[in-house]
Amino acid sequence: MSFLNQKPMSEKKPNPLANLNTFRLETLEDGVFAIAMTLLVLNLKVPEKLDDSLPKAILQIWPNLVTFFGSFILLGVFWFGHRASLNYVKHADHVYHWLEIILLMFVSIVPFSASLISKYYSEQAAIIIYGINLIAIGVTISIQWIYATHNYRLIDKELPVPFIKFAKIRSVFAPTAYTMAILLSFISIKISLFIYTLVPVLYIFPVFLPVWRRMATWRFI
Repeated sequence: MSFLNQKPMSEKKPNPLANLNTFRLETLEDGVFAIAMTLLVLNLKVPEKLDDSLPKAILQIWPNLVTFFGSFILLGVFWFGHRASLNYVKHADHVYHWLEIILLMFVSIVPFSASLISKYYSEQAAIIIYGINLIAIGVTISIQWIYATHNYRLIDKELPVPFIKFAKIRSVFAPTAYTMAILLSFISIKISLFIYTLVPVLYIFPVFLPVWRRMATWRFI
């Protein structure tokens, strides 16, 4: 009889957006990061007039050079960290994709906020805007990891809990440091600039790794 072949009314229809692979996501991410990192070079302008020697003329644009190298490395750190976390994400759902799009939106703004801080590095407003941009990137990456790992939603269930906590601590460190930089800008802009420069170095040369690993064993994290 035909009714024997009918599916039960209570059976849920499969959600085509609930189990997508991350290949296209990673491709989009690589492209946006590459474009944002490339656009940073547009901040470097060749001196049109030489009042003295060329080396001195180049030294006059040192804020642009420092901002370029710092922001380029910083985006590289964000890309590397997020790329490493994606390695443990088995599949991506609708929410994770939109979190990724929001992340890439904040990444694409970096050339603008970097140009502000290179031109107005002595202005607190530029310091705050640049910091908010970096905080937005770091917080979004953290939310993605927390969302993906909650009840092993998008990751392998064999992934150790201490490792999940370690990665969460590592992702939260940068936006926390940038928040401190913004708050300290009310005292000294130079301190804020120093923190912006220091944070990527701490990720490249991970002196905090033992501390983060120790914190990952704490129960309340």
